[in-house]
Amino acid sequence: MYKTFLLKKNNNRNGAFTLIEFLIYFSILAILTLVIGSLLFQILSNRTKLATMQEINQNARMAMDQIATYVHNAQSINNPTPGQSASSLSLAFTDVNKNPTLFNVSSGVLYITEGTANSIAIGTNETIITNISFTNVSYPDTPGAIRITLSIDSASSNTQQEYNHSETFYTTATIRPK
Repeated sequence: MYKTFLLKKNNNRNGAFTLIEFLIYFSILAILTLVIGSLLFQILSNRTKLATMQEINQNARMAMDQIATYVHNAQSINNPTPGQSASSLSLAFTDVNKNPTLFNVSSGVLYITEGTANSIAIGTNETIITNISFTNVSYPDTPGAIRITLSIDSASSNTQQEYNHSETFYTTATIRPK
């Protein structure tokens, strides 16, 4: 007859890890930490970039809307003359307190001046206007139309890519017939 011998496994480890098990667990933990850390860094970087882009878009939209509103309500366009472009815009109004209304850029800030009043800055210190162009695209015997080109950058002094963004915006505004 055959005798079967059962080998008894020796479990004298008392629940401790072997060195190889420890190295495997530690390597897996290090890889997971690295992956999660890089994902968090990417998320924060993208969030910063998105906030910078939103700031630029919001400031540009506000400036363009304000200029367009003034053009809509103006009596006529003083400067630039039809077919010409300029870095400032002069609008004529029937209201003496608003005549003339000027839009111009100085040191990266857009200013509006109504009549003899002091200039008022349009926008925030988070952005810099790098270029503005007003082109009079009016046809003869029409109230007037202005094409506005606005280039705006973030004003961050940080050299990291996610803090730097620039964009150019375009719109056309016409004087509403009175």
